[in-house]
Amino acid sequence: MDVTRQQQLQNEIAATFAESLVDHDWAEATLFLIEVGSISRVWVDALDATGSARQGLSVPDVAPTGSLLRETMADPDKGAWFSLALTLTRDGSFTARFNLDRRVYDDAASPFEPGGAGEVPSDSDYLADLERFPRAEKYRPSWLPVG
Repeated sequence: MDVTRQQQLQNEIAATFAESLVDHDWAEATLFLIEVGSISRVWVDALDATGSARQGLSVPDVAPTGSLLRETMADPDKGAWFSLALTLTRDGSFTARFNLDRRVYDDAASPFEPGGAGEVPSDSDYLADLERFPRAEKYRPSWLPVG
């Protein structure tokens, strides 16, 4: 795992995200990226300086860079992360959190709760992901389907 490359890709995602927010009033914004099997989704949540939710923000095209980051971070024993939450503050600082063990959903309200679309990604998406990024048994969550 190339830590320098990982940081470079995270910085690139954060910079692209920040550029997409230039014309908006915001204080803190979070970009969510889900990638499992053939499913890839990106959405943005943001707050203004008063703590009110901001609507109608553009979603930056970071999925290709996110995929590259995921591949760069993949571990032969632990596999790859299922989702990324990158939180950016107005001063340009950011934190990135990676989820390697919780089921994710295509639900902007909560990526860890089923939404109206049901179970997206599906079990077959997780199986395809596991085939691409294998995990040692001790790093497989109990809910993760086994092929």
